[in-house]
Amino acid sequence: MSLSIDPVIEHYKKSFDRTMLRENLKLTVQARFERLIEMQALVAELRRAGQFDVSRRPVAEANGLGRILVALSEAGVEYMLTGETAGVVHGSMRTSLRIQISYRDTPSNVARLAMALVPFQPRLRDAPEASTFKFATSVGYLDASTNDYGRLLPGCFEIDLFGYRTLCVGSIHRRLALEEA
Repeated sequence: MSLSIDPVIEHYKKSFDRTMLRENLKLTVQARFERLIEMQALVAELRRAGQFDVSRRPVAEANGLGRILVALSEAGVEYMLTGETAGVVHGSMRTSLRIQISYRDTPSNVARLAMALVPFQPRLRDAPEASTFKFATSVGYLDASTNDYGRLLPGCFEIDLFGYRTLCVGSIHRRLALEEA
């Protein structure tokens, strides 16, 4: 009996972040479930923000990773939701225990980003690319990148997230096309 290699699994293994798995395994089972519950609350707010008429829907109070998004918005950081985080806004059922953003790479914006993250005690998890930073914070994981910010910006739209206007990548198809280019 020979085992065949599943191409879908092989595709996902390329971008699998083992540092997140290692950090998560250091937690107790209860702590893992608490993080999952916080992420589910964030996912619910991201989905609410992705709906067209948000004026009649109550704004969720940010907890866990959502507090990072609020801090970025309050600090005036120019950023957009990308990856699986943006996918949730677009209705994706796939999520991970991290937030993915792209930010404008200017000295003043990087300074605002750094100051906004201070309360969350960020530590670098891994930095394979010079323009991508993977943080483990006191409330969860954040992947921040300058990759494609300028190219993605024209296709973004605004959403109301935790009471703040936030940019979100407009189309997963545009993102995939940029990755293939």
